[in-house]
Parts: sequence; structure tokens; C-alpha cells
Amino acid sequence: MKTLINIMKILPLLLLLVLAGCKKNPSKPEVFDITRYVIAGKVSFGYPYVITIAPSNQARLTSYGISDGTYTYVDGVLNFDFNDGEVVCSFTIENGNIQAYNGPALINSYNLIKIPATNQLAGKTYTGAYYRQDNSVLHQNFFYSFSGSQNKVDVGYTVGTPVRTENYTAIGNIAALVDVANSDDQELMVLINGKLEAGYGQSSPRAEYIGSFVQE
Repeated sequence: MKTLINIMKILPLLLLLVLAGCKKNPSKPEVFDITRYVIAGKVSFGYPYVITIAPSNQARLTSYGISDGTYTYVDGVLNFDFNDGEVVCSFTIENGNIQAYNGPALINSYNLIKIPATNQLAGKTYTGAYYRQDNSVLHQNFFYSFSGSQNKVDVGYTVGTPVRTENYTAIGNIAALVDVANSDDQELMVLINGKLEAGYGQSSPRAEYIGSFVQE
């Protein structure tokens, strides 16, 4: 009987200790920071794009050209204005996903991607084909092989036999922009849903080529 009485006396104290421990380690929901994300997808004719978002309300749209602009993010609505009204669009974001898009039909698809801690292209090789805008084949076999230690990429038709090696600028650790050496051409590769979506912008005569590549 005494043992039971002692247990009853100790039980409230144990409950207080448990509750105190819970208060010391409250579960805090992660604060959504839009600058930790990029938006990536394709434009209407298949060329990839990526939008980066800086803390200073500055944004950049990189695709078959580069457009700088501004943004606001209020109550889950992300508004962009690129090149002083040349491209104005908005995305509605809920639970870390884009639920709606409002803007020009030029933007065909969109994905909100959290910026990884490391470069997701480094050390990987992707193969596929390049196409003209009329869907005719430009290169049946093509590859991109990214260095594991430098921002360099080998490019060519047969893996292991590069036609050229280019330096690239990493974007959001999921994309690479190349200013092609000895030309005014640009090349953009964006990792979206496990595939490398690529576009080659030829400066003269002006033309855009597109391809979708899978990892080797």
C-alpha cells in the first residue's frame, strides 16, 4: 500500500518533467524562404529556362537570352517584371509547390526547385539528341559530360571523344550556362525532374535548338 502511495506521489512530478522537456524542444515549422528556390521549365518551343530569385528583390530569367528584373512575394503570390514590362508573370505557391501561373503563353511548364547544397551536374554524363524547332533531328547522338571538380563540360557526339570543352556558370546548382568559346552562341542546360533539358542559341544566323538528355 505504501508503495502505491509513493508511486502516486511521484507520478505528477514525472508528468511535469515530461511537459517541461517538450517545452524546451518545440517543433518549429520551417520558414519558407523564396530565395532558396529557383523556377525552371520550358518555353513554348521547348527551350529551357531558369528564374533565380535574390534577397534584394532582384530576379533573372535565363533562357535563349538573359532578362533581369524585379519581383515581389506576398501571401503566396510571386510576381515578376522582367525588362521593364517586357515579361510580366506571376506564380501562386502553396505548400512548396506552384499551384497556378498567370502570364504569357510563352512559358509552357514550371517547377519550383529548392536549391541543392551542391552542384547536381558535377561528375555526371548525359546523352540524347538535338532537334530543330520543326522537330527534325539536328544531332541524333549528343552528350554533355560535366567535370566533377571544375565548372567545365565536355561536349560532343560520342561519349569520351569531346568535340569541345567549355567553361560554364552554375545556376542554382541545377543548371549550367555556357558562353560558347570563339562565338556569340549560348548554351543552357537545366536539370528538371531527372532529365537534362538543353538549348543551344545560335547567334548568326539566329536559331535555337533543343534536346532532352538522360544520365548515363
